[in-house]
Amino acid sequence: MAPVSAAVPTPRIRLARAALGAALGVPGVTRAVAGAGHVTWDGQLALEGVLVVAAGLGIYDVSLRLATAPVPLHPIAQGVRDAVEKAAQRIDARPGRIDVTFADLDAAGEAGT
Repeated sequence: MAPVSAAVPTPRIRLARAALGAALGVPGVTRAVAGAGHVTWDGQLALEGVLVVAAGLGIYDVSLRLATAPVPLHPIAQGVRDAVEKAAQRIDARPGRIDVTFADLDAAGEAGT
């Protein structure tokens, strides 16, 4: 089996990239947090804070590990899920479950807030 190429990403890698980018664009999310298995290798670099695994034929579960500013977390989590769904639609991907874990808290005003 040939190694994964970043030049021709798999649907899983495309979804990982899209999900991470979408999550980082949600107001209140300050950064992605690696650890607890939340690193996806895309063939060139590590996408820290995102894990995408096959859940069925053409369906992938997405798990994100993020840091936030000191804000209410439930609305942020829903915003992340909505953003990931929209990003997946743009690349014609089918996410299954979208899990969001908040692993760290950053001071207000840090990058991404």
